[in-house]
Amino acid sequence: MSRFWCNAVGVLKATTLRALEARVSQRARSVVDGWAGSNPRQVKAWEADGSLQQRALEAQEQAEQAVAAAQQAGQGNLPESEMYQLYGGPDLKLR
Repeated sequence: MSRFWCNAVGVLKATTLRALEARVSQRARSVVDGWAGSNPRQVKAWEADGSLQQRALEAQEQAEQAVAAAQQAGQGNLPESEMYQLYGGPDLKLR
């Protein structure tokens, strides 16, 4: 398992983390890790109902679109979290 995970290690099962590592991008894993830190209960519920991977894939698409839009606007030097806020990327924190 990657050393990347910070918040998600204490929230998600090791098998889920490995599956995400195999199926989604680094950006999507970063989003999932942020979710796990901000609302672990919700992330566990998504893991339990089987929707976490699909949500991660949707976040991956949103993140990639936001980064592309920021780069196209000449703002590729911004941190990705700011690109997400400005250009419609995924929320890193769940409420």
